[in-house]
Amino acid sequence: MWNILGQLLHLSITDIIDIVLVAWIIYEFYMLIRGTIAFTVFLGIILIVVIYQVVNIFHLPMFSAFLGQFISAGIIMLIIVFQNEIKRFLSMIGAPLGKTRIFNQNERKRFLFFKLPNYDVSEKANEIIEAALHLSHEGFGALIAIEKNTVLQDIISTGIIINAEVNRKLIETIFYKNTPLHDGGMIIRKDTIVAARTIFPLAEETKFNDLYPSLGTRHRAAIGLSEQSDAVIIVVSEQNGAISIAYQGVLYYNLNTIEFQNKLLSFI
Repeated sequence: MWNILGQLLHLSITDIIDIVLVAWIIYEFYMLIRGTIAFTVFLGIILIVVIYQVVNIFHLPMFSAFLGQFISAGIIMLIIVFQNEIKRFLSMIGAPLGKTRIFNQNERKRFLFFKLPNYDVSEKANEIIEAALHLSHEGFGALIAIEKNTVLQDIISTGIIINAEVNRKLIETIFYKNTPLHDGGMIIRKDTIVAARTIFPLAEETKFNDLYPSLGTRHRAAIGLSEQSDAVIIVVSEQNGAISIAYQGVLYYNLNTIEFQNKLLSFI
């Protein structure tokens, strides 16, 4: 006990920076996986590490050796279990400032000393919201991904390129039943509908069916993409008109109008 206190009193600036960096990485990873099944696995791993340290303190060599082997093999298991979270974490680090807001009302781009024209953020967000509410009321399904830091070029390449300004009527028309582009997902990048009829990656089937046994492919695709990117995905159910948002592996299901507006604006 006194040894630990003595070591804390003799920490150098480098030691403090080291501790802060490790704490920051752990915190960011926690924020990334909270609310997901991966978080439960993460807690289990922490528990095993704590038990391992306690075993070492009480000098239990056989149990310590057993846990040591388990932890060594666990590195490969971690990569497999957390592969989607690791992808998202790395993409977050690689993106400028990690948390760029796509619809930032104060954002104004520059080229050298010249200001570039900005677009009306609230108007574009409202176009998406109103389109989703209308589709829900009319009983049409929809799947819309709003791109953030993770570039969705691989997803875009699976669909039909649109490259049109975000517009409520266009969104509604694309998702009307029996139109050529209503199947699949739409990708929105800033103020542009980039593509439609794209194919999203699906969430793992067993896990999805356990958590959401009554939901279908649209919701599974929304969660799947949200697990592999930081995109915000809107889902409108064709069966009951429920509007949901998938973000960072979590599905916020059957939101009312106010909840939908607030969550969408806070996530993007």
